[in-house]
Amino acid sequence: MIPITLGMEINFYQWPFVVLGSESGTMWRPLNIGVVYGLGVAVFLTLFLIPTIYYLHEKDKRNPTNIRILLMKIKKQNKN
Repeated sequence: MIPITLGMEINFYQWPFVVLGSESGTMWRPLNIGVVYGLGVAVFLTLFLIPTIYYLHEKDKRNPTNIRILLMKIKKQNKN
């Protein structure tokens, strides 16, 4: 997919094997750009964002006193 996104055509039956700016690459380029960027976002979410959110959630579960203290402060502020 990356060669099509870059506008390359690889054809082993003709010389030169690699042609830049091919017609088929031009036609499929918008779809391939969407797919490549979509996969990049999915990788970022899967490898970085989701584990970070999970870690923060588990960290709060292990030490619930932080949440209790925070809730007590909020209740005191609401009473005033």
